[in-house]
Amino acid sequence: MVALVAAVACDYGSTRRGEWEARATEEPTETVIQTGGELTDIVEGEGVGAFVEYEAGGIWSITLACDTVFSGIACEWDVFATPASDEDGALTVWTKELDRGDVAHDNGLGGVTVQTVTSYELDFVSITADPGATIEVEVRLDAYYLDRDPSPERFVYWVGKDGVLHAGAPSNPMKLRPSTP
Repeated sequence: MVALVAAVACDYGSTRRGEWEARATEEPTETVIQTGGELTDIVEGEGVGAFVEYEAGGIWSITLACDTVFSGIACEWDVFATPASDEDGALTVWTKELDRGDVAHDNGLGGVTVQTVTSYELDFVSITADPGATIEVEVRLDAYYLDRDPSPERFVYWVGKDGVLHAGAPSNPMKLRPSTP
């Protein structure tokens, strides 16, 4: 179990614009996510983060948080998850705990799109994939506004090889490969 509290100010505002814009052109870096690795102590409203976990059998979880208690502002998250290759099969939304107006859906391209306005709560989505499949994850924070975060990958957290907590993705998008299927 890895304890974690992200307490970085999120100075965002504005109103949502809508559809997902063209994806980044950065080459995704691949890294290992520990199967069964848990991120704990995520406190509602007290830290900014996109927390990614993987359970054996192809279950991915993404929890989104914001530091609204400190900043007074909500975080507008956009997360796009896709299979890393054609051999990795399609992703499907399995369960979700989202507020009214937030969305998580199969995007018709084999991936999943999640869009939330997160403030004092945690937003949660679980996704099914082929067991052991590598997925590509891209995050955006206030993607459609002048005050968008230019480096949202710094807010991505996961447990890597040997239980080491990773804070900040090596690229955006990034590829996550489970340590075991």
